[in-house]
Amino acid sequence: MQHPILVVAQDVTLRSALARWLMSAGYSVELAENDRRAREVLADHQMALTIVVLTRHAAGAPTFYPGEKGGKLIIATEQPEELGRLTRSAPAANAYLSIPWTSRRCWRE
Repeated sequence: MQHPILVVAQDVTLRSALARWLMSAGYSVELAENDRRAREVLADHQMALTIVVLTRHAAGAPTFYPGEKGGKLIIATEQPEELGRLTRSAPAANAYLSIPWTSRRCWRE
């Protein structure tokens, strides 16, 4: 059985890279470019994990929390300095990550 994962990220390149990587690891992946689309996905599907990616273009605390249908929650950011603020403003997350999201470094195939 494949575990379903929802990836919420504005950047289409990042979304597709994460989807390819997760699917190659055996996961089922749903993609959302924004909170509205993520809510639509969760209305129809139960997820094991939701990954919300905050980029430089999406300043501020995440406004989307998937609730029970979203499963575990990981909030990732491109900016390491944001981690402290995120852990205070989004205590519902199961994990907070700061990752270099460049395709050359992380997603080389």
